[in-house]
Amino acid sequence: MNESRVWVAKRNCKGKTSYHLRWICPIERKWKSRRVGTDRKRAQREAARLEEQLSEGTYQSMRRTTWQEFVDEHVRRLSGKRNATEAMRTLTEFGKLCGNPEPRRITYELIESYVEAIAADTRTTDGKIKKGNAPATINKKCRYLRGALNAAVRRGYIALVPMTRWSWEPEEEKAPRIATEADEAALLKVAESMSGYPMKAFIYIALRTGGRRSELLDLTWDCVELDGPEPQIRFTHTKGRRDRIVPLSPDVVAEFRGLHTHPPFAGVRPNLDRVWTKIVAEAGVKPITLHDLRRTYCTRLIRVGVPMPTVQRLAGHRSIQTTLKYYNWVSNDDLRDGIAKLHAASAG
Repeated sequence: MNESRVWVAKRNCKGKTSYHLRWICPIERKWKSRRVGTDRKRAQREAARLEEQLSEGTYQSMRRTTWQEFVDEHVRRLSGKRNATEAMRTLTEFGKLCGNPEPRRITYELIESYVEAIAADTRTTDGKIKKGNAPATINKKCRYLRGALNAAVRRGYIALVPMTRWSWEPEEEKAPRIATEADEAALLKVAESMSGYPMKAFIYIALRTGGRRSELLDLTWDCVELDGPEPQIRFTHTKGRRDRIVPLSPDVVAEFRGLHTHPPFAGVRPNLDRVWTKIVAEAGVKPITLHDLRRTYCTRLIRVGVPMPTVQRLAGHRSIQTTLKYYNWVSNDDLRDGIAKLHAASAG
C-alpha cells in the first residue's frame, strides 16, 4: 500500500456534511484520521499538502499536551503584561468550566457550552444574583480563545481551529469616549498637582503618540531620539510584536526632556489604575479610560485629514480594517460639519 497516500472521506451526521482525511502515520505505523471541515476544496488542498509531507519525509504527528501546559506555553509567548494577564484569565476560566480538555479534544460544541456558561446569571454564596457576561465581554474572551487555538495549530497540537464560522454575539454600537480639549486640560492640570510631572507627561505623550499603556510603561531611553534631525520614538513592546516608529513634535520632545527617571515612566507604573481613577474623578470629566487616550489620538488624526493608511501605520495596526472599525468614529458634530462644508461649497 502506498503509505504517502491520503484519502478524503465524506461523512454525513445529523444532516451535516463534513470531510475527513485518512492516512497511515509513518511514525506510529497506524491509521490516522482528522476532520478538516465542510469545504470539499479545502479538504482536497489539505490532502495534497499532507501527501507532500508524507512523500518528502517532513510529516509530524500531532503533539499531545495538557490544557494547563498549553496555556502556560501560550501565555508565556504573548507580548504585553496586560494582554498576557487577560489571556491567562480567559483560558483558565475556559479550562475550569470545560474540564481542562486536551487541545485536540476541543470542539465547536464545547466552546458553545463555555459561552452559555459565562452568559448565564449565577447565584453567589450570599444569595445575590451575579449577571452573566455582556456580549462585548463574551466576544473578547472568544477572541482570546481563538487566538490560542490558532497558536495550537501552528505548534502542532491541533489540526484545525474548531471555531470556523463562529457566530459572534451581536453588540450594540457604542460611541467611544474621545477626550475634548477641555477634558485634556483638566486631566493634565489635576495629574500634575496630584501626582507630579511624570503622570502629567504620561497623559500628554499618550495623547500625542497613541502609545498603548504597556508600550509607554515599557519604554526605555534608548528608544527615544530627541536630539537628531528627526526626533522620534520607537515602541518595541507592541501588541503585534513589530517595532513601531512615531515621529515626535517639538512639544512632545519638551515633555520628554522634563522626565529624569530610568525608564521614562518608572514612577508612573505603581498603582496606575488607582491613580488614574482619582485623577478623572478630581478633574470632573466624564468617565474615560487610559485606552481612550489612544482613541483620541487616532480620532484627532482622522479629523484633521490625515490619510487612513498613515493613521494605520502610526497606530501600529496590522490591518486598516482595525483602524476603520475601532478608531474611525463619526460623531454628530462630524455630521453637522460635513453638511456645513457641503452648504458652503454649494453657496460658493
